[in-house]
Amino acid sequence: MNKGFSVFSVAVIVGLFFGMSVSAAYGAVTSAQSLNLPMAETGYVIDDESRPDVTDRVARISYILGEAKIRRLESDEWEKVTRNLPIVEGDEITTDEGARIEIQFSKDQHLRLAENSYIKIVNLKDDGIAVSLSLGTLSLRVKNF
Repeated sequence: MNKGFSVFSVAVIVGLFFGMSVSAAYGAVTSAQSLNLPMAETGYVIDDESRPDVTDRVARISYILGEAKIRRLESDEWEKVTRNLPIVEGDEITTDEGARIEIQFSKDQHLRLAENSYIKIVNLKDDGIAVSLSLGTLSLRVKNF
């Protein structure tokens, strides 16, 4: 076995030195556009089908201790809350005895819900957030408004 550089290694080193991409140095025939990779300037993929179906704001459960349940809008079923669970407008959340959760709306906006509490996410938009606390205690931490 040869302990020196392989032809591929030399091609990669020479290609990088002269500003060529590794795939060009190796001779790949697939272009980035045919792979539908994001454009370097904007980070967007040029594709008419790439528009997301959901355009609403989403929060998440960032911390949970104990048992909590969530009921989605237009649902009669309560399901168990888990970490990183997405929270959307219309969701109702309740915490059991000894439980605590934290909802993260953004990097600088957190809501903590104490035990035996019930909250409904009334409005979750970029221009404002509204919650309704029917039972229990919450604390709110907002660094930037």
